[in-house]
Amino acid sequence: MPAALALPAIQTAIVAKLKGDATVIAALVVPTIRPNGADGVYNTAPALAPFRFLTVGKGTEQSEHTMGPDNQPKWGANCTVEIAARGQDSSDLPLLQLASRIVTLFDGQLLTVVGYPSVVVSVESVPAIFDELVDNRETRTQPLILRVIVHEGTR
Repeated sequence: MPAALALPAIQTAIVAKLKGDATVIAALVVPTIRPNGADGVYNTAPALAPFRFLTVGKGTEQSEHTMGPDNQPKWGANCTVEIAARGQDSSDLPLLQLASRIVTLFDGQLLTVVGYPSVVVSVESVPAIFDELVDNRETRTQPLILRVIVHEGTR
């Protein structure tokens, strides 16, 4: 898969895994507004999205064309992807619980990325929760950075 970014396939795989996890979905349900918590996982949240929600994006990518036997493809990428939990809770606990679940789902765990039979996922960092205005609403954000290394070759 030369000359193609891996980030779109990686982000698609991350979103699918988040939307497929019952614990994450339960944390994102907003009764009567968003009964299907899977609808609370976005790349960019729409204006006035009901809280609590996750965004998957703000990725980086660099080439990592090093893996695989001489007669096999060596195309790969070393990427980071930010997952941000956003809420308006008065406590850090709901966002920290979501971050903890995300770590459990991804750190050292299997992630199926289309086009890449070799995928390694680790947690790069969990920065501090910060406050910001989103749609003129005071909002707390818990970022989490995943490191995802993919290769067309197998180990």
